[in-house]
Amino acid sequence: MKNALINNIISYIILATVFITGGGFTDIGFTIYWYYPFYILFVVYGILIYRVADIKVVSVFIVIVLYSVLTYQYGLNLVVKQLINIGFSFAVFYYFIVHERFDLVGIFEKYISVAKIVLLIGFIQVMLFSVGLGSVFTFVFPYLKNYSVTIRLQSIADEPSYIGLTFVPVVFLSLHNLFHRNYYLIGKWWSILFCVGYLMTLSSVAYIGMLIMLCLLYVKNFSYRKLQFVLFIFLGIFLAGLIAYRSISYVETRVDDTLYGLSRDFGEGDTYLKVNYSTYAILSNLYVTRKSFEQNPFTGTGLGTHELAHEKYMPYRMRDFRFFALNSQDANSMGLRLISETGLVGFLLFCLFVLKYRVRSNSSFSGDLVILWILNASIFVFICLCILRNGNYTVHGKILFFLLYYYSYKEINRLLNSPKESALAFLK
Repeated sequence: MKNALINNIISYIILATVFITGGGFTDIGFTIYWYYPFYILFVVYGILIYRVADIKVVSVFIVIVLYSVLTYQYGLNLVVKQLINIGFSFAVFYYFIVHERFDLVGIFEKYISVAKIVLLIGFIQVMLFSVGLGSVFTFVFPYLKNYSVTIRLQSIADEPSYIGLTFVPVVFLSLHNLFHRNYYLIGKWWSILFCVGYLMTLSSVAYIGMLIMLCLLYVKNFSYRKLQFVLFIFLGIFLAGLIAYRSISYVETRVDDTLYGLSRDFGEGDTYLKVNYSTYAILSNLYVTRKSFEQNPFTGTGLGTHELAHEKYMPYRMRDFRFFALNSQDANSMGLRLISETGLVGFLLFCLFVLKYRVRSNSSFSGDLVILWILNASIFVFICLCILRNGNYTVHGKILFFLLYYYSYKEINRLLNSPKESALAFLK
């Protein structure tokens, strides 16, 4: 009993790091987040206790190392730094899955338990800020004083868009439950609360994510009858977006500035001075990626080197701009960053991974198979959102979600082909 309690505490701490990033210590060249000391101890524990390794996972990392070392154009120190970062995250989350005995449904349940707490804290945050008591919330969570916390739901995350990413699996599950009235893992009211909270982020990431999730769930077990309602669904989404644009100044500003920036050459004139900082982050990194791609289309500049490309290609006159280096390290988008750093080859290999291990819905799925499909499909949505926004390779549990994506595919195939086989059989 005692060991089970300790094991659960370890698991919940690791899952909490998916939602809580916080500011890191950067004075030594690496960003050291609050949970890194725990991660190090856990990796040592995993190596000593479990003494296992998935050859395919190790092989993928070796390929990443070889490709990165052979193709980088400059900034070897940044390449090595990023390889250490990715390798460390692989080790942490692989041993976490081993720690959970490859019980993917159990991991999903624990993730949902942590998400419930984060959601409730988010509702409290919105309530306090709506009545002018936001200082009480930042007093309880002082690290959030360094971030722009408003009435938009962000809970204990650094910004609302992070909730738009980390909540994807549970919101996808919630939508599936409400559509099909089969309440897997959470009940009706929790499903409603998660969907409402997700929309309360007022985040473009969350709204795009909701749109993708609705599309995936709508075409599940597609029929011609469903086709009749496609127009009404997209009309409803369009009207909701129009209402948000007309009534929420934040949304209107983002849309107007983005359209303005895209209609001009970002590298010319003073366009960068006429857009909000969020739009600037998107357009400036799009500009740098385009320039980088023109010079190194196939292999990119090297893993982790987008910030050097940003320094190289951004017009000199912009260097005094206060937002000049905004998101220059992660390109504000994993898609842009992969193209910039690994070129067309690296980007297409990543897309191949995503497509190969995506599980298509099957009407014969039931029980754990449905839950595993939900997990796999929701991570597909998560990956799509990461390609559009948030280019950091490891924060917000990205490596964990990538591994769960792969193992959920493996587990579904195992259950379909040999239901009585041990869940650990594919490690042998």
